[in-house]
Amino acid sequence: MIINIMKKVILLNSTILVAALFFLFTLFGCKELKTRAVFSEFIENAVYFPTELLQIRAGKTDTVSILIERPALIVYHDRLDCSSCEISHIYNWYGLYKESDKGQFDIIKIFSPSEDELPAVLQQLEILNFPYPVYIDFDNNFRSYNKKFPEDRRFHCFLINTEGKPIFVGNPLASDKLNELFEAAINQPNLYTLEH
Repeated sequence: MIINIMKKVILLNSTILVAALFFLFTLFGCKELKTRAVFSEFIENAVYFPTELLQIRAGKTDTVSILIERPALIVYHDRLDCSSCEISHIYNWYGLYKESDKGQFDIIKIFSPSEDELPAVLQQLEILNFPYPVYIDFDNNFRSYNKKFPEDRRFHCFLINTEGKPIFVGNPLASDKLNELFEAAINQPNLYTLEH
């Protein structure tokens, strides 16, 4: 009798384990498929910018329109991000901004803070006196102009070509491999595709 109960317990535990593994494989497999679908849709659409953004550079503010004349790395911080946290770490990007001085690419760092956060963000950027341009999207127009823009934050840092199409997705500061891929995309912006 005890042996039969033990066999049933082992069988039940095995069934639970198989069901749990199946669930995990399905979950992660579905998540990967969904990410690939979002990725495919994202790279098919050109990215558009609001007609006017506030630019803060070296503590000075100005209203500007963004023109894409060479590949541009877009770094987007929406209302869900902690803008003041991101601004406090903006000097982590300084080396990449210095690289952009060579003229191969631009960096367009856009903040779209909440209404409550906006005064503090403006004050922080003005005091910081960062020597490169940072853009403020007051009305969240960047997102409304780009209806297919993913919610997934992994897609909030990407390189576009001169036609506004994403040619690289990822933060080049996140890892050496992403930086290598970013440099490859910069060196051949019209030949490099995300499928290679």
